[in-house]
Amino acid sequence: MSTVEFVLHAIVWGIVVIPLLVMSRFFLRGKGIHLIAGFNTMNKKELAKYDERAVCRFTGKCLLAMTFALMLIPVGIYTEIVWVQLCVLPIIVIGSIWMLVYGNTGGRFLKQGEVIVIEETENEKTEREKQEKKMEKYTFIAFGLVLFFPFVIPWIVILIVLFAQR
Repeated sequence: MSTVEFVLHAIVWGIVVIPLLVMSRFFLRGKGIHLIAGFNTMNKKELAKYDERAVCRFTGKCLLAMTFALMLIPVGIYTEIVWVQLCVLPIIVIGSIWMLVYGNTGGRFLKQGEVIVIEETENEKTEREKQEKKMEKYTFIAFGLVLFFPFVIPWIVILIVLFAQR
């Protein structure tokens, strides 16, 4: 592998790994419950049942494990050991299944002791419903863009190549 290829690989993997490491550190400190899928849509009554710090720390540990698994890919590329690269997908699949089962069974993240029930006022309820409708709209737009762009980009490249040949 040439020096230029090595530097380009390092830049690409740095772009992938560094944000994941930053996010995992953020979660390990017990912050960012709103970034975890499902918790950002819960009302206050449901959210009061869970130990937010424990959920964040679990998510941070899982994200850190997946990041280290992803870092095996460039290690395998640089050392030219193929089996190291082939181990990444099974590690991520088995790890994801374990995380789903462990995180959703046994009530591990429920608060211990008495749970304080917070009632929603009518104003808070309508505000939450407005927020949910807004999030549905943005989710629909983002999902459409994710599905749309992989089909559009090749056509744009083809058009650019055709016009460049003229």
